[in-house]
Amino acid sequence: MPLAPPRRNDAGRAGAVSRGAGPQQPRRRASRADHLARPEVGSPSPTTWGRCSTRRASDITLAGDAQVRRRRRLRHRAGAHFAVRRARWRAQLAQILAHVPDGEIIELGPGSGRLAADILAAMAEQAKLPARYRLLEVSPELRERQRVHLAEKAPELRARIEWIDLLPERWQGAVIANELLDSVPPHLVLRRGDSWFERGVTVDASGRLAHDDRPLAAGTLLNAAQARFPAEGDYLSEINPAAEALVRTLALRCACGAMLLVDYGFPAAEYYHPQRSAGTLMAHYRHRAVADPFLLPGLPI
Repeated sequence: MPLAPPRRNDAGRAGAVSRGAGPQQPRRRASRADHLARPEVGSPSPTTWGRCSTRRASDITLAGDAQVRRRRRLRHRAGAHFAVRRARWRAQLAQILAHVPDGEIIELGPGSGRLAADILAAMAEQAKLPARYRLLEVSPELRERQRVHLAEKAPELRARIEWIDLLPERWQGAVIANELLDSVPPHLVLRRGDSWFERGVTVDASGRLAHDDRPLAAGTLLNAAQARFPAEGDYLSEINPAAEALVRTLALRCACGAMLLVDYGFPAAEYYHPQRSAGTLMAHYRHRAVADPFLLPGLPI
C-alpha cells in the first residue's frame, strides 16, 4: 500500500503538522524512544512523531518483505542449482558405469542420504543401477538418518545399499563426494619476512581465544607453502595435506573408474594470488560471513 504524501505546513515545506495552538516546534530527529512508546491520546507529542514513525515503520516493513523475498529467491536458485548438479551427476555416473562391468558407487560423507536416494531412483528408472551403492559414514547418528531416508525413498533397492567404515583397498566404478573436501581441517601457514610459521590457537591473558604463531619446521607443510605462495611479501594461507592425501589414496586404490568430487574453491592461481595475502579462512554467523573465527565460540548456529 503506497504511503500518503506528507502534509505541508503553513510555510509550504513538507513536514509534521502542528498539533494544537502555538508556534511551530523546531524539527528534530526522532529518538528511538519516540518510535517505541506511542503518546497517549490527547497528550502533547513531538511534532515529528507521526511522520517519522509512520515512514520508518513502513520502511522496516518493506525492508523485511524484501529480505523474505530475497531469501526465497536464493533458496529457489540454490534448489535449482542443486537439481541441475544432480542431473549432471546422474548422467556422468551412468556414463562411467557403462564402461565398468559390475561397477559400484561409493559416496563419501553422504549426509542425510538424500543424494544417494536421488541417484538410485534415477538410475533405476534408466535400468542402469550400480552393482552396489556404498556409503562411507562414521557417524552413528547420520548413518541412522540415512537408513530411515533410504528406507522411505528407495525401499526396493535396499539390497544394493551398504554402509562401510573405511575406504576399500580396491574399488571400481565411481567415487562421489559433495562438499566433503572443504570440511577437512587445513593448516594455516604464515610467511613473515624470511620466517615461516604455523598459526595455531591459544588462550590469552584475558582468557579469550587468540591466534598463536609458532615457527614452522622443515617438512611437507613448509615445502608445500614454499612451492605455492607468491615469491614476495608477507603471506598467510591454507595448506591442506589431509585433503590432498585423501584424493591421492582414492586414486591409488582405483582399479577402474572415476571420481566426482564437487566443492567450493578457486584454481591454484587464484587461491594463492598475491592479493589474497590473508587466505580464505572465514566464519559464518546467522548466514553472514565474519572475519573473526573466534566470534561467539561454541555457539550453536
